[in-house]
Amino acid sequence: MQPTPKMQAAERTLLRRYLTERRELRKPGSYVPLQCTVKLDRIVIIAREVPLQALCAIPAYRAKPPRQLWRQLYRMATRILGTGSIKELIVESAPNVGWLPKFRVAIIPQDQTGLLFADLCLILELLSQFKIVLLELAVEKWRGRRDSNPRPLP
Repeated sequence: MQPTPKMQAAERTLLRRYLTERRELRKPGSYVPLQCTVKLDRIVIIAREVPLQALCAIPAYRAKPPRQLWRQLYRMATRILGTGSIKELIVESAPNVGWLPKFRVAIIPQDQTGLLFADLCLILELLSQFKIVLLELAVEKWRGRRDSNPRPLP
């Protein structure tokens, strides 16, 4: 369908209004700049060995009993509840197929702080020959100043 003359005029008017509004926003001091905070979110690591006893030896980390998984790539999953910026670790083991790595570890952080580097180092020091296969970032954006700004990360 071809646009009618009225449709073309409406499109030109809309474009003119949009460009005028953009020009007004670009004038100094007429808008509040956008700000955002980026946090490390979930990380998935594969490794040849994961020492569960050493992970549970980190102060205040508690392991739940292993669960058997059905119709998944791994047969067993062990949840370890953490403290600080780490909410929990999920260690999956006993792969169902031979081409998978022996262990897959998902590190899930607290929502308020994201994953802090010091807490991540506690985990990575214990893993041998690991590879990060997934790293998620959380981007929180807001416009200008507001009362409930997230705390700055140390």
